[in-house]
Amino acid sequence: MRPIAALAALSLLLLPSTDARAADGDDAGGAPPPAPWLADLPAVSDDGTIVVLANHESLGARGDERLLLDFIDVASDRVVRRIIVSDPDHPESHAGGEAKARAVLGETHWVKLHKASGGGLEVQYREPALLVRDTTSSADLVRKKQPTWSHQAGTRCPGCDVCPAPLAILADAWTDRLHGVLLAELSFTGGSDICWEPPDDFHVVELPPTFPHP
Repeated sequence: MRPIAALAALSLLLLPSTDARAADGDDAGGAPPPAPWLADLPAVSDDGTIVVLANHESLGARGDERLLLDFIDVASDRVVRRIIVSDPDHPESHAGGEAKARAVLGETHWVKLHKASGGGLEVQYREPALLVRDTTSSADLVRKKQPTWSHQAGTRCPGCDVCPAPLAILADAWTDRLHGVLLAELSFTGGSDICWEPPDDFHVVELPPTFPHP
């Protein structure tokens, strides 16, 4: 068990959410809850320029996962920094991964993102079209095609057969309306024993900011 004081210190570095909204509504069942410090992710930097998330990257059929801390630049939707927190293939190489991740998180103030549905948003994705709608005003905040989110057909390994393009679907979405950001998680279907699905992708979309009432 991690020391309670260490977890409390990390919590002080994270600002409370600035959205006035209901609880996330996350499912109580399913996978076990994340480590307490990961429970504050995903989050957006207080200046609204970076989104950070815990990326549980599957290592294939054996069921192992590599835990990554990804920092995505909001303006470009690109991962600008990645910290390997843990890697079952190379445990000795990343023994200090969690300590490094905690230290980097401590350099910035973060605002926790909440589920988009709790933030008053309806998010639809029918590859490649993305729709983000304000459920209160029914106004479309984003309506555009995202061709770069799709994976192309191709081989999964040298000398392997060409696989068809996998179908991308929206797995989850988080937002902070005051900072004008939406984080979308995409998963992929249509794989087979020789054409396995790619790992989940994460993308950041800029939204018109919502200003607090005076």
